Amino acid sequence: MTLWHHHRVFHPNLFVYRLKRPLISWKLLEKKVYGPGNFTLLDRVNKSLRECDAIGAKSFKEMEGTYCEYVEKIYGKPVLLAGPMVVKLSSSKLDEHIHGWLQGHGVASVIYCALGSEFVMEFNHFQHLVLGLELTGRPFLAVLKPPTSYKTIESALPEGFEERTKGRGMVYNGWVQQQLILQHPSVGCFVTHCGTGSLSEAMISSECQLA
Repeated sequence: MTLWHHHRVFHPNLFVYRLKRPLISWKLLEKKVYGPGNFTLLDRVNKSLRECDAIGAKSFKEMEGTYCEYVEKIYGKPVLLAGPMVVKLSSSKLDEHIHGWLQGHGVASVIYCALGSEFVMEFNHFQHLVLGLELTGRPFLAVLKPPTSYKTIESALPEGFEERTKGRGMVYNGWVQQQLILQHPSVGCFVTHCGTGSLSEAMISSECQLA
């Protein structure tokens, strides 16, 4: 989850960057609604930061102390750091469909791509990403949400994409057991949005390359 204002990026996991331009459209954050209250992502984060008594983060001072102090200063609230944490797995068995697909590919041959549970791409970005995965010539598993204005993954895929990548590529919409996927020996590269949860899981669960 990434927010920015006047090209200053504030990440709830306490990363602060200076960019020449936003990474994704600010309008997407204003339009995307969640739950019965019709809160946008921007509304939800702003309300939480405004009304909370303290800000918690899965980080530690040695890595992000400067940014934590910055957030404490601008919000006037303490930042409580819990350190990198990974949720304990409720099951040690990977979903049969995904496990079977991964088993059909060689060791460290699969590109696993996941951009977090909050991020919804614009249509052209979605197509560029999946076409890029296709052009690698490698097996790939992409866990993505349908792009804006699309209800299903299938309707947003490039023409002929499924036929060209049959048996080699899977684009999946839904929750997955990411830690177990990263632990699978077939996964050799993880394309990630660099959320601290995903990075912690990657460092703890696997030896794959991060991209």
